[in-house]
Amino acid sequence: FGRISDPVFIPYSIDADFFRHRGTKSGNCLIFVGRFAPNKRIEKLIDVFKLVKSSVPDALLYLVGDGNLMPNLKSLVMEADLEDSVIFTGKICDKELAEFYGKARVFVSAASYEGFGLSTIEAMSAGCVPVVNDIAAFRNFIENGKNGFISDFDDVERTAELICRVLRKDVVIAPVEITNTTDNYGWELNVKRMEDVYNACLGNG
Repeated sequence: FGRISDPVFIPYSIDADFFRHRGTKSGNCLIFVGRFAPNKRIEKLIDVFKLVKSSVPDALLYLVGDGNLMPNLKSLVMEADLEDSVIFTGKICDKELAEFYGKARVFVSAASYEGFGLSTIEAMSAGCVPVVNDIAAFRNFIENGKNGFISDFDDVERTAELICRVLRKDVVIAPVEITNTTDNYGWELNVKRMEDVYNACLGNG
C-alpha cells in the first residue's frame, strides 16, 4: 500500500442545495438548532435575546430541538416575559428545518463545546449569518468578521449589541463568503477527497 505522509481532514458533509432557497427571510428572526443539553447553554441565548429584544422589538428567536431541559427553558422564557418572541418548535423534519433556516437572518449558538457545529453550516447554507460562541469548533470554519461572527457569549451585553448590529445591517457579511464556506462541506467535494485518499493509499495517486 502507498503511504500518506500528512494527515488528511475530511469534514462532515451536508446537502447545501437542500437548505438553499427555502423560505423567505422576513423580519428579524434568529435561530438555534440542536439538542437542549447543558453544553448548548440555551439559557445564555435567552439572556442575550432579552437584550436584543429591548433594542429590536420585532425580533424573534426560534429554538429548534428537544431535550430534558425544555421545561426549565420554557420557565426562563416566561420569567423574562418573552413567550411571544421565543418559539419552541420541538423536533421537526428536514423540510421544516430548511424552512425555518430560510426565515432566519441570524444563527446563534452559545455552546461551551461542540464536536463540529453541523447546524451552523446548515444555517449558513440557507444564508443565515452565524453569531456563535468563541470555541475551537467554530473557529475551525468561521473567520470573525469575514464569513460570520465569533463572540464571547459570557459577555451578554456585547454579544447582544453585536447581534443587533447584524440585524440593523450596521455590519454586513458578504453572501459569497458564506456560500464559499458551505461549499467546502458539500457531499460532492468530500466524496472526491475520500477517493483521493483511497487512491493514495492504494498507490494509484
